[in-house]
Formats: sequence, C-alpha cells, structure tokens
Amino acid sequence: MFLLTILLSLVGFISASIISGDESPGDTEIIDQHIQDGVNAVSLGDTFVCGDVNEVGLPPYGNITLADCVYLWSFLFRNGPSPVPNLCVGDANGDGNVSVSDWMVPIKYLYKDTDLPVDTCCESTNREQNPETGISNMRVNANTTDNVMMIENTTARPGTQGHVIHINGSWNMELGAYGMVLLYDTSKIEIVEVSSEGTVGEGMLVVSNYLGNSPYLKAAIPLMNFIPPDSGTLFKVVVNIKENAPLGETNLILFNEPGEPPLMCVYSLSDGINEILPELIHGTLNIQVICGDVTGDGKVTLSDVVYTTNYLFKGGPPPLCSPEPYPSCADVNSDGQVSVGDAVYLINYLFKGGPPPDCPASGILVNYTGCKTFQKRSTIDSTSPDQDCIEYEYDGESLLLIKHINAGFNCCPDSILADITIVDNLITIEEKESLSNPCHCLCLFDLDLEITNLEPGEYTIRVIEPYVKSGEEQLEFSINLSTSPSSGSYCVKRDYYPWGSW
Repeated sequence: MFLLTILLSLVGFISASIISGDESPGDTEIIDQHIQDGVNAVSLGDTFVCGDVNEVGLPPYGNITLADCVYLWSFLFRNGPSPVPNLCVGDANGDGNVSVSDWMVPIKYLYKDTDLPVDTCCESTNREQNPETGISNMRVNANTTDNVMMIENTTARPGTQGHVIHINGSWNMELGAYGMVLLYDTSKIEIVEVSSEGTVGEGMLVVSNYLGNSPYLKAAIPLMNFIPPDSGTLFKVVVNIKENAPLGETNLILFNEPGEPPLMCVYSLSDGINEILPELIHGTLNIQVICGDVTGDGKVTLSDVVYTTNYLFKGGPPPLCSPEPYPSCADVNSDGQVSVGDAVYLINYLFKGGPPPDCPASGILVNYTGCKTFQKRSTIDSTSPDQDCIEYEYDGESLLLIKHINAGFNCCPDSILADITIVDNLITIEEKESLSNPCHCLCLFDLDLEITNLEPGEYTIRVIEPYVKSGEEQLEFSINLSTSPSSGSYCVKRDYYPWGSW
C-alpha cells in the first residue's frame, strides 16, 4: 500500500500526453514496433474501446480483462510496450493523460462494479462494444495444466464472527494479476473483508465489491512485483455467519460466466496479453456446532479447556454455544451439566488419548413463518390446510432437520417457542407461544427445528401442540435413522378450525 501511495502521488509526473500529433518519439517507436509485429493501428473509422490496451490482431476491439491492467502497469513502470492500437486507448478515465489513474479504471470496472471506462478517450475513438464480448473471446493460454483455483473447506458455528475462508491456487507461469468470483448464500453468510495478508499477494492492493450485498463476491489483486510459477493462498475472505443460519453445509462456488463485464476466475500473465482460466474446485462451509468447541473457533483445542475453566472458576463468559442456542456443546461428558468434569474430560482427550467429546443431543426452533393465508378450496403450498404434518431429513451422522407444517397458534403471537427434549429414544417437541395481546383467532404456521448430536438409531417423535383438542390424534410417529441419509414425512388429518377442510 505504501508503494501504491507513492505511485499515485506521481501521477502528474508519469502521465503521457495523448493530444493528437503530440506523441513522443519513444511512444512512436513503440507503436511502430507493434505494427512490425503484426498489430495494425486503427484508422479514424475503426471501433475500439477505451481501456482495452492490449488487443492483438484486427478490429473490432472490445474485450476489457484483468490482463489490460497488467499491460498498462508494465507500460507505465516497466518500459513495456505502448497501448495498442495507439496511446489514446490508455486514457481510460478521459482526463487527457495516460497514468496510474487509468490503470485503476478497468480493475474497478471488473471487480468493484463501477462504471465502464469513458466513452471517448480521443477524437478517433468510437464507443461500441464488441457484441460478442465474453469469456469465450478472451485470449486464454491453452496450457492450463497444473493451474488450479480452489476453496478450502471449513466449519463454523452459527453466529461466528470473523471466520476466515482461504482461496488457494497453483499456477505454472509468471503472474501479473489474479482475480476470482465467488458465489455464496447471502442469507447465511456476510462477507466483511477480502484480505491479502499472509497470501502470495501480501501487501498488494485488493480490489473487491464485498461491501455490497451481491451474491457474487468479486476480488482481484494486481501484482506490482510479478510472481513466478508457484502455489499458495490467493485471498483470505473474512465472513460472519448469521445467527439464524441453519446447520449443514452451504456451497461456496467459484465460477466463470460470460456477460458485460464477464465474471472471471482468472490468472493474468505478466506479459499483459495472455490469461489462464484455471480449473475451479468449489468448497463448502459447514455450519455446525462442534462438541467441545466452547470458544466457537471451529475446532477443539487447549483454548477450550482454558475457556471452560475461566467460566467455571473465574467468572469468565459462558461457552459461546451456551445458553443459547446450543447449550449441549459444552457438556462434553454428557452428564447433563457443565462442570470441572468437562474440563478434565477435554484434557484427557487432547493429551492422554482419552475418548472424544460426547455431547448430548439437543434441539432448537430456528425459524417459523408468519400466519399462512388460505383461500377457500385452495392451498398456498403442497400441503392442504386440513393436514398437520412433519417432514424430516437426517444426515446419517448427527443432524436431524424437522419441519412442522400447519402448526396451529394464535394469529398474532409475540413469538413462537419450542422446548425439545431427548430422553432415550423419545424426541418430544412441546410447542408454545408468547402472547401479550391475543387476537382471539387461530391460524397456521410452518416451523423449522434442528436437533444436533443425534446418533443413528430408531426414534419416536412426539409433538405437543397447544390447540389440539383433547381426545384428538396426537402427532406422534416412529422413524428409523439407521440408514444414511434418511428422510420422510408423517401427517394427521384435522377436521376443525384452523385446520378445517373447507
């Protein structure tokens, strides 16, 4: 960043005039050399695009990629060749000079969602994009062997702040820049920073659109000092996991997609002309509660022992998974309480070859809909209003997801609650509501519940509902969770309001 500050302060000194007929002899010699190499200068009637400085061949021009940034940087600071087909196209910001400010324009356009370069960068420029601009038209080097970009799989609990996801890669040619596009679920993850700290591009400028709420995270690092063939971490993406994020894996997807501008996971080579689209390996973020991870950092270490000891004897904060929403993760010996026995259990596990943490199963209500509105003789989803149903899905190891469809409550509850207890093989879900000003009417809601640390086996699910009449059939059934994965549903018919068949 210090180097970049110095460069920006020198903008006025390194600018090259693009006034017609005012090119320096050195610039003219460079352009003449390009012509000798088979690059044709454009005439006044040719179509090309400001900022597209490295085109090779004949018009029409129009592909702006990260390689243009590398090419212009080399021209400004490394005695590289002049912008092609003439110096004019290098004036991407339209201020009459070619400088480091122009170098920033295409990067921001591609990875920070800012405006296109200016329409006119000299009198001979016509703003008319190549209609086929896209990834398929990039100058992609055919040798893509051993060029990979991948996401490291990680685990974090709901509510984790500052969780780091690594974007790693390998490349077999000298790089001048690299960029990536990541698709993620904004309902589960909030991206708070994209950093180069501790990466192969450490100290370099990171250009990114992460402050927006787009599901596409775009980021690029232009390298002031080119890096040789190597492998390592390209980006560190810092995220917050939302408190209500459901447990389970969420996909993190690297991808390329044509468009204007094209979305590119790309390695731009140091020549500023060729680019490589690497093999893309997607990753996952497993949103999970880890038994014994009382610090919430995604792993069980000595710090969890220290944290538990401070909580028990020094007035330290409670385990980050306790008391809400997952209290059981601190009870590593599964005796129903958090005590010094849990700290001793962890020490034995970490340092004496003892058994791994064994937390009791626990469950919570993670989400519920508003009051569902039905029209007479029609439904708003696949389950009719006279059906009171449970749908479930088990991952085969520890996580059971339950959806209660058409649960009956007061029309305007302050909140809906659910107490979940697991005793032996009986799972009891007691549903409640909090009311300050009852509406004196009933309607239907859908509830999402999660049970963690549930071992495979056969279970009975019993749902205690506040408005089911005495003597009516209870929503109770048995399930076999011995196979992996398992899923199914169970319904009972309700013939009275609010479940009436209408």
